[in-house]
Amino acid sequence: MTPDPLESALNEHSCALACLVSLCREYGANSISQKELIEGHKKDITEWNKEPGSLTPYQFISFSRSYLNSKAHIWVEFPEWIIKYWTKKERIGGIIISQRQPVTQSQNRIIQHSWRILDVHEKGMKLMNPIVGKAEEKDVDWNFLIEWKAYALFIER
Repeated sequence: MTPDPLESALNEHSCALACLVSLCREYGANSISQKELIEGHKKDITEWNKEPGSLTPYQFISFSRSYLNSKAHIWVEFPEWIIKYWTKKERIGGIIISQRQPVTQSQNRIIQHSWRILDVHEKGMKLMNPIVGKAEEKDVDWNFLIEWKAYALFIER
């Protein structure tokens, strides 16, 4: 039986970490949790004192190397490349990372959000949105990448 891929973020900063934990649960590291990762790495990642669980794409890659034994990491932003990498047998999984600009004047930084890719098809993708409290599945078309200024990061063996 495949584990449930849905993993809610612990807080507004830990969406990429929730995606990582979801991938780990599916690929054999069942005992790992966001809370354990945050406690275990808080001294190494000083940003976690203010934004616990937040990960840059490079930190996500580092964690995937450690916890998923990944060897390759591919960044793509075009649907045909996302479809291509989704079908590779070496693929462990993928996430979508957005770089959306602030919505209001009071926001002084770019809003970043991550979704785990659950499936890819000709017209779009099924994503796990790791929102705080209740993660959900979301079907999106390819315009989603443009609207959210997003790209995919694939993790391979």
